[in-house]
Amino acid sequence: MRSLIFAGIQRYSLFSPNHVGNDAAIFSAVAQYLKENGHQVNMYTEQEFLTNSLKDEKYIFTMMRSKASVRKLQKLEEKLKDKNIDLAILKANSPTCGSKTIYDGTFSHTLVEGNGLFAKLLKDNKIMVISEKDIE
Repeated sequence: MRSLIFAGIQRYSLFSPNHVGNDAAIFSAVAQYLKENGHQVNMYTEQEFLTNSLKDEKYIFTMMRSKASVRKLQKLEEKLKDKNIDLAILKANSPTCGSKTIYDGTFSHTLVEGNGLFAKLLKDNKIMVISEKDIE
């Protein structure tokens, strides 16, 4: 299997009320899984992503939810449309990144069928979206 280069972008803790530790553990587990399988992972904070350019990463996994981050991801996706991106690994159940099911936004842990905003954008552009649960 060829080695891939991933950008792992953590989200602001503001979007993880009472779950900062859980989100960090999930994010770290995805990064570790990718590294153990021979891939390179370049880590970024959400602020670094917003203020800097990515390196040569063709693949991104993230848990970001801020409007500014989603807008930048949309612009990046538009810019990279011709780069043959075929897969995105996004956070399961996130209102922004979830695919299949997402939290309803009430912070009550209620799941509803559907795709998050960014996941839908990617799928509409024929990019496969999976979650960290799909690579376990």
